[in-house]
Amino acid sequence: MIGQKQLIQSNVDGDCLRACIASILELPNLETMPHITSPQWPALWDNYLEHFGLWMCYDTSPRWVGYWIASVPSLNYDDGTTHAIVMHEDKVAFDPSLGKRYRKGTNMLGKDLVRGGYNFYAIDVSQFPNLLNRKVFNQ
Repeated sequence: MIGQKQLIQSNVDGDCLRACIASILELPNLETMPHITSPQWPALWDNYLEHFGLWMCYDTSPRWVGYWIASVPSLNYDDGTTHAIVMHEDKVAFDPSLGKRYRKGTNMLGKDLVRGGYNFYAIDVSQFPNLLNRKVFNQ
């Protein structure tokens, strides 16, 4: 995991999720990657991750295994905005925020802050070389 900062910090169209995915995949956070500003963003991410043989699934009770992305309350906005951070097991691995951020190593288990999370699953190992070669796909 190589942390990638957000390019856009906003309570409406921030790119914290994109930064977290890029961090876990060890790719640069690029504006050409899918973003939540598109109504079809889940399908766009499915198509993007398929190039790496991966699938990402949101769950309100995520597995606390390996690297995954947690949806937590934003520390920068008081309007109920959620924020995506990279977790490793039950601890914060990286927060891509440009402002206030969750502290690395903080144990999130039992704090009632995690609203849900994204886990990654292998669906086609023949595509793994694209990830190992850091091949970036444009949408």
